[in-house]
Amino acid sequence: MFEEGGDFSINTVSIPYYPYSSFIGIQLPEGDKMGMLQTDKDHNVKLVCLNAQGQVQNRSGVRVELYKLDWRWWWDNSYEDLGNYVGRSYHTPISSGEVDLLNGQGNYRLRINQPEWGRYYLVATDPVSGHSAGQVVFIDWPGWAGKGREGRGGATLLDFSTDKEEYQVGEKIQLTVPSAPGGRLLVSMETGSRVIQASWEETEEGKTLLELEASPEMSPNVYIHLTLIQPHAQTTNDLPIRLYGVASIKVVDPATRLEPVVVLPKELSPEQNFSIQVSEKRAKPWPIPWPWWTKGCWT
Repeated sequence: MFEEGGDFSINTVSIPYYPYSSFIGIQLPEGDKMGMLQTDKDHNVKLVCLNAQGQVQNRSGVRVELYKLDWRWWWDNSYEDLGNYVGRSYHTPISSGEVDLLNGQGNYRLRINQPEWGRYYLVATDPVSGHSAGQVVFIDWPGWAGKGREGRGGATLLDFSTDKEEYQVGEKIQLTVPSAPGGRLLVSMETGSRVIQASWEETEEGKTLLELEASPEMSPNVYIHLTLIQPHAQTTNDLPIRLYGVASIKVVDPATRLEPVVVLPKELSPEQNFSIQVSEKRAKPWPIPWPWWTKGCWT
């Protein structure tokens, strides 16, 4: 409303508005420290139904649906609009069922078995009001959860895993690469300056297991660069023909590790000479730099 002087006044009124007469809620299990659940286990998902006043509501036939989500590609918006995402063709329905809620509460058993893993979308719908609630959950194999998989998105990104993050020289490096049969996999072990070794491997259905040996040339760390070329006109998945992935691992070579021993007085006095004795615990030869920093140390 504009006043005679040209200013305007604003008056606001807030009123409660509930677009639904009742609401469904979903609580997923806590999972591990990264919030992931494991395959081959039953997970209890809690469901609740409340009205607009927060009172519990009994419900029969609450529909629960589980979808497998592909990784976020270029066509997935930044706000992760899951309703739009699932409503299109970028999902795979896994299972559905109905749950009865007594005193407003009920449970749904969630289970994914190997070799399946990945991001899943669980949605529950109130048959009376039509309100739906959903959550995304990441489920992975025991012992592999979080090892280079979750959140790696990208149409051309090859999401593979190593069994450990650090190896001793001579240990076996085990790689698990999701794959389709009949493909070709280029495995390249690289440092920041050169390629240590490279080989071509045949891919298998579901996943390809590779075993490499950690060598002294890989110390202190090495990059595993994989390039997967899928068969032309394959229909196993809708991923591009060429996929790429990189992982970094640490390689410890005990033969190159130094254990210096320094002997000097416990107390030093200003304006007095002192002696320092430096040696290596196993008598290994090594150059000794002598950096000195005295600012703030002496008065």
